Amino acid sequence: MGFCDFFKTLFGGAKPKYAPEELNIDITSNVININGNIIDVPCHLDALKKFLGKPRKFVGKSGNINFTWDELGLYCYTKGNNVVYCMAVKANFGEIQTDFDPKNLFKGKLTICGAPWEEVMHGGDDLEVARERTLDGLSLFAEYTNMDKGDSEGTAGAYTGVEVQLGS
Repeated sequence: MGFCDFFKTLFGGAKPKYAPEELNIDITSNVININGNIIDVPCHLDALKKFLGKPRKFVGKSGNINFTWDELGLYCYTKGNNVVYCMAVKANFGEIQTDFDPKNLFKGKLTICGAPWEEVMHGGDDLEVARERTLDGLSLFAEYTNMDKGDSEGTAGAYTGVEVQLGS
């Protein structure tokens, strides 16, 4: 590794190792497995940058700092110390859009404990605008794409994706 490559990797200039359609994410027992890379929740942003590349940064009014991997359909939240307390996959666009939403949707495979993520989230608690589920200490949140219909017509495309953080 050359001198410049070392600094690019150290300071977040690394490009993603994976094409968007090659990403395989499985959420299980306090970790997120991304193509064999085990990510603890919480984790340091640098752990994600190593294989996801450099994200776009957005500072919210509440003090949250969001990092978005536009080409991969992923984003995360920190509170300024670069410790990621919430990781999210954006699989579908919904009624509510934010400035930190990825420009592209997630194109890989997303599972929860090896099962299709939408089916797992359907078994969670209905919160009118989303479903929430707790799994081995993790809190999973899936916002509805259509707030009026929710998942009443089935789970395919009913959720925008999944946000994962430590349960409270």
